[in-house]
Amino acid sequence: MRVVHAAYVSTRPTTLKKISIAPVLEDESPDLCAKFRKALLDSPEGFKYSLELEGFPVVHLEWVPVVQTAGALIFPPFVQDARRPDPDIVTLLVNGVESPADLNSLAMRYSVRADLWKQLLNAEKPIAFSLMSCVGRVREPATITIINAFANSFFGLFGTNESPGPD
Repeated sequence: MRVVHAAYVSTRPTTLKKISIAPVLEDESPDLCAKFRKALLDSPEGFKYSLELEGFPVVHLEWVPVVQTAGALIFPPFVQDARRPDPDIVTLLVNGVESPADLNSLAMRYSVRADLWKQLLNAEKPIAFSLMSCVGRVREPATITIINAFANSFFGLFGTNESPGPD
């Protein structure tokens, strides 16, 4: 069984409280996992991707590998605006097998507040740790489905998201 631990944290102050994370679109997940697995194998240096799930706006993303077992999935805003140059979401994918030097490379590439970095380091691994500058984006099922499917595909390459079977 595929298992991905996900965390969503806001990087900016927000008045939105207790935001419910959108459900994963189960019917879309198998196809997305297959697409992402192929993209990861075909372009290990990283890539940009655009997806349109039925009934949702086109979701653009970029995969930026930092070290062999960790990287970032970046979601630009749905609407580009010079006043908001930051991505809506940067999801750090960490397997839990990284060396201190690997983690340092990730930390240097993406400046993360110390309190959030500590949360990431102490979280159960593997983890899809999403840093959100647009908190409302987690209410959007296509984005949540894409994060989950991508994380499963990435961690599946290493076998780190396989749960132990029954004894």
